[in-house]
Amino acid sequence: MRFFFRNQIIVSRLKTTNGNFKEYQSTGTAEAHIQRNQESRDEQQSGVFAKQFHIWAPIGTDIKPGDRIRDENGVEYDVTNTYESYFGCTQFIEILVELTEGYSD
Repeated sequence: MRFFFRNQIIVSRLKTTNGNFKEYQSTGTAEAHIQRNQESRDEQQSGVFAKQFHIWAPIGTDIKPGDRIRDENGVEYDVTNTYESYFGCTQFIEILVELTEGYSD
């Protein structure tokens, strides 16, 4: 599985910084695999589309829905859900994320 995790990701979580102000702060890094979920774009709201991706990371990686993930290219993803998968010797966390972009077409 080590050769499968070829991307370095940074996990950030929304935390209170001062009073009622919150911002994303880095909670750690992990090796992972990032893969596009589907070719078509799903409409979230009028004029805003999201590209859905799957990210696989080792068991024990601290990732929760609502976190933000940034890869080594600076691309940011919003975590929508996580699943722990135990298939014999291949154990991993499957992370469902969305890359949000404004499309004009």
